[in-house]
Amino acid sequence: MYQDYYTAIQAVIASDLTSIQNVDWFNHQYENYPDIGAVSFPEVYVEFETPVVWQTGSDKLQTANTTISLHVVANNTSNDPSDVLAYAQDVHKVFQSKALENVNEEDIASKFMRIESSLNMDTDQVQVAILRYSTCLYDTSAMNTYTEVMIDPLNIIRDPNL
Repeated sequence: MYQDYYTAIQAVIASDLTSIQNVDWFNHQYENYPDIGAVSFPEVYVEFETPVVWQTGSDKLQTANTTISLHVVANNTSNDPSDVLAYAQDVHKVFQSKALENVNEEDIASKFMRIESSLNMDTDQVQVAILRYSTCLYDTSAMNTYTEVMIDPLNIIRDPNL
């Protein structure tokens, strides 16, 4: 269910934020860095608000006003948060007012609007800036798909019985 949104966020980062080395689902990774081995920095972890509450707009179209958090993580052993804040600012410049599209260029989320940000310097050897965005997700996955057919308007078919 979340895969299309996650893939769209990955695509935006890959095309507009080339300094970001890795994008992954958020799973409290930076709390366990000594245990997980080599990691390329900076990274962005994507977290969806839980639960996402869906509203039915029509038979099979659903929407959800929700929050998506982007955890921007940079390696830093000093008390200076300049690097992680610079990466977070770059991420914000790209995502503020950015609507998401799927691989078919169909809208799947309204414009992202930042509602909160925080800085976490309590983890070992990394600093984390968390950017929380409000958005509305669109889910049309249960709808029937239709094929568009082009018709030549100049080709007139006459009924021989007339």
